[in-house]
Amino acid sequence: MVIRDLRARYAGSGLGVAWVFVQPVLWMVLYTAVFSVILRVPVEQGFANFPEFLLAGLLPWMAIQEGISRAASALPDNAVMVKKAVFPIEMLVASVVVSAVVNQLIASSPRTCSSSVTSPSGSCSLCPRWPSRSF
Repeated sequence: MVIRDLRARYAGSGLGVAWVFVQPVLWMVLYTAVFSVILRVPVEQGFANFPEFLLAGLLPWMAIQEGISRAASALPDNAVMVKKAVFPIEMLVASVVVSAVVNQLIASSPRTCSSSVTSPSGSCSLCPRWPSRSF
């Protein structure tokens, strides 16, 4: 049911599956423009990766928001299936939530790869850098 839901979601869109990657980037550009250009929120020194930091928080938020909003309409959207087949109805809600999480995991894969590639140490650039101790 999760694979069916993922295929059906992007079947009619012009960008298709590419929309999984484009949507979070568009939101990141929009929020970055609003906070840095329009509102002129000061960014601390050494915090140059604000868009990347924003995307790291935006992707989980989008997964939760999509899961909750789509779970609320899971039963009315699948009314034909509920009336014709006998199965646990909770599976419809669970499949929609799992589909939202899988969708955001796919969307976060380029961010994860770019974080590990662009960082000088090879680790995630969002991780805290603890001072090294030499004994």
